[in-house]
Amino acid sequence: QRGDGQTSIVYDANSGEVAVDGPAGVELTSINIDSAGGIFTGDAAANLGGSFDNDADNNIFKATFGSSFGSLSFGNVAQTGLSQEFVLNDLTV
Repeated sequence: QRGDGQTSIVYDANSGEVAVDGPAGVELTSINIDSAGGIFTGDAAANLGGSFDNDADNNIFKATFGSSFGSLSFGNVAQTGLSQEFVLNDLTV
């Protein structure tokens, strides 16, 4: 959930957006999101570009190697209309 003071993965069922929401002042160096059901069939993932970053139907991986990032959106990468329960059971971070 956005703004809850924790680092969270946020999914928008209307658009398929998947984002990382970090608390103010928290910087991450990498994030790996696996989808058992292969839900990342929407747009190509935004905010990638590193040598080891990955955008596949079952995985999004971002690593910065020496730098860091806070909150960011991967864009409308996931299928739309999925229930919160499905997404919670499907994703592993």
